[in-house]
Amino acid sequence: MWRGMVAVVLLPAMAAAQAELPKPQTKAQATSSHDAPKLLSFRSFNQLRRGTAEGIAIVFEADGRLTSPRSPVPGIVPLSLELRPAEGITLGPIDYPKPFKHKFAFQHERIASFEPFLQHIEFKVHAAPDAATGLHLLSGTLTWQAVGDNGVSAPERMDVQIPVIIAERTAKVFRTAYWPSQDRIPPWGDIPTAEKVVLVPLLPVVVLLATLVCVLGGQDCRC
Repeated sequence: MWRGMVAVVLLPAMAAAQAELPKPQTKAQATSSHDAPKLLSFRSFNQLRRGTAEGIAIVFEADGRLTSPRSPVPGIVPLSLELRPAEGITLGPIDYPKPFKHKFAFQHERIASFEPFLQHIEFKVHAAPDAATGLHLLSGTLTWQAVGDNGVSAPERMDVQIPVIIAERTAKVFRTAYWPSQDRIPPWGDIPTAEKVVLVPLLPVVVLLATLVCVLGGQDCRC
């Protein structure tokens, strides 16, 4: 829980830093049989150097909530990303979001799910020492089934292409923290009542500590 409390304080600053970063020249592309949900890719690098590994995160925004392979729900297809490595590029394990129990109107029991725009899929790409320089495309498929108050949607599939630029080992690479760390604090409605009882009295303490740090740092703390 303390890890979550720290995230509450740091998240606005991290979001502001992300907004100031230069936008990548290429973005992940997706096609679908209907109006395509929003798909974004964030990288810790602008170029992938030969013989190195870097991180990529995909934020997938769809209508409703999604389930995760980390806590599968019987009868519901979880969010799944299947990528085919490009020549000279291999992929590390895919890290899926952590789901939280959420109450839906159509069912009494809570379902372990997550809000797509609050979480991301993360993995690393590794470039071989002799990989060809230039643009490479990681092609694959996203599969999911959205859950909402009216029930569960039909299973959906989306074709994905993620551009990666490989450069020489000596090339200068721009790196940044592309997204807050995985498993962020859950939405307020998904936090168990027992944890809320402990969390609510601590909120004034967190605000006071954040203000104190701001004052001691000589910053303008006015909202």
